[in-house]
Amino acid sequence: MAYSPPPGGSMHEAGRAMDIDLTSIGVPLGKFWEIAEARGFSPIIDSPNPSRSEAWHFDCRGRHDLIYQYIKQGRAGDLIAPYTQMAHSAIVAAGIQVDGLPDQSTAFLQASLIQLGFDPGRIDGVMGPRTLGAMRAAGVDPDDPAGSISQQLKQQFPGEF
Repeated sequence: MAYSPPPGGSMHEAGRAMDIDLTSIGVPLGKFWEIAEARGFSPIIDSPNPSRSEAWHFDCRGRHDLIYQYIKQGRAGDLIAPYTQMAHSAIVAAGIQVDGLPDQSTAFLQASLIQLGFDPGRIDGVMGPRTLGAMRAAGVDPDDPAGSISQQLKQQFPGEF
């Protein structure tokens, strides 16, 4: 039986995850961890044990890992799991619709603000006072918020653009 997260809950949807059958290529899991890490991929389990569930799953989190860390620190409540919010960040950054987020542009801004070190709260697609405050603190142009924040992301994370 295979597990599949609900839509909007997987890094796969943003093209930032892979599942790989290591038996087909003859590489032990521990060795593949080293190979994957050198290329920006990380496992989602904590030790290279091939009998564990999801031992085959590797994420390329990039700047979206900052979302995971932010949520794990308790800075955005616990209504939405850290991995799910990280996936939301990656999915909206790829321009893909995430069900349950009322405004994709706001969700993109929230994720971007977190990645740039600001505190907009959780990625929920709602433009509230915390998001507005973070936008002001970041110097986001209110007439072109997406363009303004995208420019800052490109400067901060040039390897991802």
